[in-house]
Amino acid sequence: MFEWNENFSVKVPFLDDQHKKLFEIGERINELLLDHNGEDSFDDIMDQIDELESYTSYHFEEEEKMMKYFGYPELESHIQEHQKFINYLRSIDVIEVDGNQLEMLTELVRFIAKWIFGHINSVDFLYSDYMIENR
Repeated sequence: MFEWNENFSVKVPFLDDQHKKLFEIGERINELLLDHNGEDSFDDIMDQIDELESYTSYHFEEEEKMMKYFGYPELESHIQEHQKFINYLRSIDVIEVDGNQLEMLTELVRFIAKWIFGHINSVDFLYSDYMIENR
């Protein structure tokens, strides 16, 4: 499901590499969903959520630094989009994850897929175009 291809490239190699890593984490979460057989996967789920939050925070910081350096005019709205994603991850209820693992994995995969594909293909392409024009 989370398969990187060049259509997702923002033409900034280090950011493309970071996006690829986000795809990898998304795919691991999707695999947890596909492999879920009713057994307790709480620790694995929480490990992936923690990694996603940590790596996403790092990536967003790097992306925002670059946009600031180039004077990207939509930086503030982009930061707000990033914050929505972080807020979602931080709002995940650990007790609900433990009690409803299949439902939480399904919701998490849907959210991540919608956000990653939508964000990169729309919002990130805007800064990519801006930077290419203003190098």
